[in-house]
Amino acid sequence: MSTGLKAGALSGVIDGVILAPISYYMVLLMKDEIISSIEASLPAGSPFTPQQLFDLVLIMVPIFAIIGGLIAGLILGAIYAWTYNKIPGKTPFLKGLVYGAILWVIFGLFLGLSNLLQYGIIPYLMSVAETLVASMVFAALLGVFYGRFTPKVAVPPPVPPAPAPPAAVPSAPSERFCIHCGKSIPVDAKKCPHCGKRLA
Repeated sequence: MSTGLKAGALSGVIDGVILAPISYYMVLLMKDEIISSIEASLPAGSPFTPQQLFDLVLIMVPIFAIIGGLIAGLILGAIYAWTYNKIPGKTPFLKGLVYGAILWVIFGLFLGLSNLLQYGIIPYLMSVAETLVASMVFAALLGVFYGRFTPKVAVPPPVPPAPAPPAAVPSAPSERFCIHCGKSIPVDAKKCPHCGKRLA
């Protein structure tokens, strides 16, 4: 689990740093929609103008991207580690890409529907594109770092099979008996030293 937390935190911060300028420019592109949304929800008599609040949003977006990347990275890294063996793929990187696609569907397509309802189709599509980039960059980094931070288990080399014992070679008889008297005689004897008879 700690490997997932470390990989997730590092991936989240890097992803947040990458997303900070993208988010900044997306907010700039949606300026009119955001200001009109602020005007609609701003209470009467507020000491702030919609432009001042928009400027505050513009400053905070990159900061939130980095801090949010760290927090989301910790959570998503822990989930990645917990579900690692269930994610399809042979390497941590490929598993990370699958995980990123899942994150994009959840956060980009489904949860991004709030942008569609609140701001319209163009901001929704921009949000979907940003979430695609964010999810895949985060997940690719997560897979790489998870693979690097995971302790390598030393696999002992395979043990070769034990050699087969040598086949038994019939040995020359070490003892011989006389066919006439039955007594023990030397192996190379031509006649029995006990009875004197010739051996075949």
